[in-house]
Amino acid sequence: MTTSIWRDKYKTLKEYYSKEFNSEYFEFDSYELTVDPDETIEQINEYSIPKRKEETLKCALSFPYFCTKYVKIMHPKHGLVPFRLFKYQKFVINEYENNRFNIIRKFRQGGLTTVSEIWALWRCLFKLDQQIMLISKTDVEAIAAGEIINTCSKYLPIWLQPSIEGKWNDHHKQFYDTGGNMYFGAPERARGRAITYLLLDEAAFIPDMDRHWKAIYPIISTGGNCIVISTVNGMGNWYADTYH
Repeated sequence: MTTSIWRDKYKTLKEYYSKEFNSEYFEFDSYELTVDPDETIEQINEYSIPKRKEETLKCALSFPYFCTKYVKIMHPKHGLVPFRLFKYQKFVINEYENNRFNIIRKFRQGGLTTVSEIWALWRCLFKLDQQIMLISKTDVEAIAAGEIINTCSKYLPIWLQPSIEGKWNDHHKQFYDTGGNMYFGAPERARGRAITYLLLDEAAFIPDMDRHWKAIYPIISTGGNCIVISTVNGMGNWYADTYH
């Protein structure tokens, strides 16, 4: 006998989501309201070909649906959990989609780096020829950030996982089906590439960011987009000056 997460208490999924998630912090689109939390990965892996195509289209049309149904992240207390977006995270992603340049003053444990990376993964899975680079203070921090992509990809359904010829390495993840690439590294690794989206993480803590920016900017100068995320690190640095 299996225990249902919602059927014993609610009549519909819409009722479940409205009652179990505080509307002050969460809102769900029409696709998300169809996600059954009782469905197992084993059941999803057994989807028919037409059902897989339908699901792929839903994911391509709705980043929140992709997150709610398919993305798993590691929680420090609860282990592997579904990635449900807060309202402010959805707002941030909407800004990414609608503005070429974004700069964010983030708060700690807000999940903004995580949601930005998963959004980058989503673009590489469902959009063509995305070239996305995440820049961190050091290679070690960039590689640690890339582990989020590894975890998310590992726990996707078999039929939704990216095709990988050989092993992804710490600095480069290639998506053969869509022609996408994700790169991870310190500022020096950005030079000489043509990038669709440049993601600068914790930019206030990158030494000599003024000098790095002059070298990095050409990789997006032909129309690429830039997302800058950081917690505050005092005044008088490139991030603070740019933000203000």
